[in-house]
Amino acid sequence: MVSLTKMRLMQNQLNKLEISPLQSLVESYLWDNQLEDLQITGLDKLEFLDVKQNPMPDELYDFYDQHTGITISHDGNADDWK
Repeated sequence: MVSLTKMRLMQNQLNKLEISPLQSLVESYLWDNQLEDLQITGLDKLEFLDVKQNPMPDELYDFYDQHTGITISHDGNADDWK
């Protein structure tokens, strides 16, 4: 799986997922799961990550927003919008 470039695991009940070994990963679609954390450090080829509709904390979304060169689609700070 080290050569995997695109991953689609959306609309599952995943609550843990380790993607850091996937060094060739470019696109990942993980929306509508139960992920509370997802480490992307070291994924230098990652260009797109969709993690909408996961119960991730605002601090993780803030961490994602600090990454340049990656488009990360998330519900960030959704509780603040109410």
